[in-house]
Amino acid sequence: MSKWANSHLIKEDHNPLWVVKRNELIRAKFDQKLGVEAFQIFSFLLAHINPYKPLPDNQISFTRAELCKALKGVIDDSSFYKNTKKILVELRKTGLTLEKLSKSREPTGEFISINIFEVAALASDRVYFKFTNSIAPYISSIDALFTKTEDKQIQKIRSFYGWRVYELCKLYIRPGKEYFSFNIDLDELKEYLAIAGKYNGRFDNFKKFVLESSKQEINKTDTLKIDYEPIKVGRKIASINFHVWVKKSLKQITEDNKLLELIEKIKDALNWREQLELMLTPHDFKQVIELYDRSEVLPSQIEANISYILDRIEDPGCPRIANLSKYTKKAIVENYVNHKKNTVDELLDVSWANKIKFELN
Repeated sequence: MSKWANSHLIKEDHNPLWVVKRNELIRAKFDQKLGVEAFQIFSFLLAHINPYKPLPDNQISFTRAELCKALKGVIDDSSFYKNTKKILVELRKTGLTLEKLSKSREPTGEFISINIFEVAALASDRVYFKFTNSIAPYISSIDALFTKTEDKQIQKIRSFYGWRVYELCKLYIRPGKEYFSFNIDLDELKEYLAIAGKYNGRFDNFKKFVLESSKQEINKTDTLKIDYEPIKVGRKIASINFHVWVKKSLKQITEDNKLLELIEKIKDALNWREQLELMLTPHDFKQVIELYDRSEVLPSQIEANISYILDRIEDPGCPRIANLSKYTKKAIVENYVNHKKNTVDELLDVSWANKIKFELN
């Protein structure tokens, strides 16, 4: 039996409608511009990987029928082998430069260069992909800040530039914020879009073929509306200010507003007891207080974990907590801050340090 036979990943608790990447991968720089077919297949693969669990042998595969159905209009069944071979060769040759990011999602200057795929193959009407060990921590068993993007929104974007600008905007979303802006150096943006050194002295062309086309594509999605503003230093355009509006349903706005109100009440509470009363159900509150009365949890432990939970709620890189009371009680009892070592700074520093160590060894 082929070693690839059982490589197709069966998703258990991950919604395949979402593409999940570590933030370093969002800000990564491709060493070449990908064609629309290649980047949509790349997104399709990531949408079918459970980001919270290891990917067995870093492998995943799909049948010809599965790919043609899911990527209708991207892969044509009548010319499947010819088109797929071209796409697989393109993906196999593509590399990335990943930079360590600060808590504010800005590059720190430290970086590594890696390849995405070790193997991309087509055999017996099945397409096989084997990711490199280097890319695996950024797409599966993710233990640091990440960004989720709905796959159906990516499929609406038909260009590499639009896809990359869309992901860049998603990276800076903050809970409850319906509008935000960010600035990026023009040369940095070109490098991010794999067109470093191009359009020099020809900003009008860059505006028309990159910025405007990306804006039009992104504004057709159901999630974001963007605009941009060239920033000059002297007579030269040095950077781009992106303005982003988050399109939300009335339900989403209501939920976000309630969450923000709760966070403010928790922060304004006089002590940890009052904070717990806001965060826990009466039953869970009683259990935590009983643990405190028996000296099984200390006030400092409770306060530290409340602070951790508030940071986690306010950080868009962390998944939404489904049951605040249940999660808060478990965090205090198991002392997440000390034992899981999952504060934002620790996750970034430890995971990056281990990654560099792995690469050098």
